[in-house]
Amino acid sequence: MARRRTAAWIIAALVALALPSAAAAHGGSLVFSGDRGPYQIRAFAILNEGWLDYSIDLRELGSGERVTGAQVSIMALTPDGLLGPWNAIYTGTVYEMIERAPDDVDWTIQVDVTGGPGSISYAHRLQITPGTWVWPTVAVGVVFALAIAAHAYPGRKRRARAGSRQ
Repeated sequence: MARRRTAAWIIAALVALALPSAAAAHGGSLVFSGDRGPYQIRAFAILNEGWLDYSIDLRELGSGERVTGAQVSIMALTPDGLLGPWNAIYTGTVYEMIERAPDDVDWTIQVDVTGGPGSISYAHRLQITPGTWVWPTVAVGVVFALAIAAHAYPGRKRRARAGSRQ
């Protein structure tokens, strides 16, 4: 019984420590939010190990329903010139583009969307530096340890009281 409990705690700890990196998988920081034409748009970006992950949550303005069949093209105006166009692929919840990028990105991003509700273009400035997940991982681990301690303390106190009554 003790081995099962120990194994369960170890597995739970490993899952908790993996959560911050999993959260980075689709997105990162919110870099643009707004309504354009018939769309609600939220764009997220993270720069990790020389790769820019740029994701767009695209929804219909009136209903809030996800737009799934659009063509999304992205271009970047950089200090060295124009990059792209890149096609963003629909990955189940967002349109995502992953491309090589320098360590510090200070670009103007232009996004062209053609879908059932209509066609739009929008641009925004993208300033991003490499993300680090060390501190979020430590924070999740500390919160997990505190939750275990908070759960274990009352049980130990009860057992101690019950043992002193006998």
